[in-house]
Amino acid sequence: MKWTSRKERGSEFSLKLIAWLARLAGRAFCRILLYPIVSYFIATDRVAREASADFLQSIFGRKPRASEIFRHFHYFATTLLDRVYLANHELGRFHITIENRPLVDAALAKGKGCVLLGSHLGSFDLMALARHGIDDRPLNIMMRADHWRSRPTDRRH
Repeated sequence: MKWTSRKERGSEFSLKLIAWLARLAGRAFCRILLYPIVSYFIATDRVAREASADFLQSIFGRKPRASEIFRHFHYFATTLLDRVYLANHELGRFHITIENRPLVDAALAKGKGCVLLGSHLGSFDLMALARHGIDDRPLNIMMRADHWRSRPTDRRH
């Protein structure tokens, strides 16, 4: 079974609780809470744990260590936590850096567009914040979402 075809495991209550805590107590506090949360999911979700291990093995060319699988889960959880702030338009919590900014500025000054490449090392939601880093100019975001087509409910015959 592919992880993309699985149902969400978190309860509505737990998701609302972490969102409430994130806004009340802040990002630093909630990032600490992610350690026991991630530990729980690693301990109880064999399919997700194996999917992470398979992915990391394809990257490293070797069997990943348990700490690397934990870190993989933790990065994912951190991305989800950040979405709480993004959904509430709390953009001031983030610092966006555009590498080679002078090249972007030069192209925009000439009336040209740019193609900014990113990877799914973080959140595509955060990429939208780059718009604020380039003076609120139009920004179109594209991403490859092949796995969405593989979901049983999305198949077209």
